Amino acid sequence: MKRGIRYFIILSVVLINVRKTQEIPNEFYIFKKNKFSGTYESWDNISTLGPPRFNIIPDYYSGYDSIKIVTRFGLINKTMGGVDSNKKVNNTAYYGFGHLSFKKNFYAYFYARIIYNNSNIFPRYTGKERYYGRSGEIDISGIGYQNNWIILQLGRGRQDWSSGEDIQLVLSENSPSYDYGLIGFEFKNIRARYFHGYLERKNNFNRFITGRGIEWTNSKSIVLSLSEIAIYSGENRPLDIAYLNPIGSHLEIEMNERQNQDGFSGGNGVWQISADILLPYHFRISGNFLYDEYTIDKDHNMERGQGDSKAYSIRAELPIFFYDKNNLEKDSGDGDNKKIGSKTSNRFRSFFYLDYIMIGTHTLRHMQGYNNFVQRDLPLGWYNGSDGEQFRFGFKMLSKKFLLNSNIGTYRYGAQNIRSNPYSPYLSFIITDFPSGEIKKMKFANFELEWWWRYNLSIGTGVEWSSNNEINGNHFFLYLNYFLPTKFILNI
Repeated sequence: MKRGIRYFIILSVVLINVRKTQEIPNEFYIFKKNKFSGTYESWDNISTLGPPRFNIIPDYYSGYDSIKIVTRFGLINKTMGGVDSNKKVNNTAYYGFGHLSFKKNFYAYFYARIIYNNSNIFPRYTGKERYYGRSGEIDISGIGYQNNWIILQLGRGRQDWSSGEDIQLVLSENSPSYDYGLIGFEFKNIRARYFHGYLERKNNFNRFITGRGIEWTNSKSIVLSLSEIAIYSGENRPLDIAYLNPIGSHLEIEMNERQNQDGFSGGNGVWQISADILLPYHFRISGNFLYDEYTIDKDHNMERGQGDSKAYSIRAELPIFFYDKNNLEKDSGDGDNKKIGSKTSNRFRSFFYLDYIMIGTHTLRHMQGYNNFVQRDLPLGWYNGSDGEQFRFGFKMLSKKFLLNSNIGTYRYGAQNIRSNPYSPYLSFIITDFPSGEIKKMKFANFELEWWWRYNLSIGTGVEWSSNNEINGNHFFLYLNYFLPTKFILNI
């Protein structure tokens, strides 16, 4: 144990000087709080081109002539057990977090975890086991510059390009992290994003990811975006300069043979349209529509019934309780408040939601399997993979100290689900039944409650039930999150 703690401290000190970023760790209260519709201070902070960032928190940064350093050192202890058995698994993740801001626009950031055995009970964790079952991983990290109209960032993390919460199709906040560079622009009501990253090396194949998107918002009630995300790979393939063009297209690169590898199987691109709309009474509608492998030229394969791959998701949220603006408190995100905040303009605290997700049989796959939208054997997008659909009805509540999420639904998937064989290509592109092959189905119900007893200590519990143990077993879980915060402000 002493050796592990020493290793953790050394890793944390190294990280604070190396690679950092500005996305918010998923386990933080402020991240979970901003998953609630209406908790943003304005519609300006709603975006379909990336996860929540620390700049949404008012007064988070220090003054123009000072350096602000915020750190956390903590642990998350989690216990999981089967509802129908006495089998239990217990483990602890030790984590370190650091955020540095300088003159409001420059920033550096890291979030790392160390785990002993049973690492699969912690979400998004893909660290490789080393000595005595111990493993460590940088979840997100990087350095960057951001002002009112530009973002420049280099580091590790994940992109979440989608409207709505928990209905991501191609890029998700729950995927394994990867290294990438990001450029973003914002001019009045127009936003643009471009990123280029390295996923992994698999069987001598280097795998890269790139995305570009443009978004329009009226800053009041509507957000619309169009994006292209592509994965390209090849045996010992280096970074492709052609994909570095932020205003290029994967389709144009391949059709005109501008890539650094011959043929038309070196990349796989998808195109997505996303919309987020706020209606009267704060009724929110979010939707995404995705096309993969769209066929422009009709050839002999069309005569055999070749079809296009597609996916779509839609979500509706209806608030039912409202906050008193003068009583609600906010979290600064850095853990220095003895309470979770001071007053803010949040407008409601709970809502019902209804959502539906469908991802086609061939969607997110390619004729070259290393171009599939996966990393480290896990989907980059929807956690259930592909070749399936899900319908869900739920309820969420946020109060000063409690977060509650519960839902019920149905899910079914086919034999070509990308989770089952993540790097296998599609065998043929002929229209087939959906879902394909042997279909597996389940009904499910989930309940989770988190209580922030103190500003730096939370306790959570929940139950997950499934009608099909082959897909997802029945189990309960209990976790504790505790951290020691520090904050330094250096005037220069």
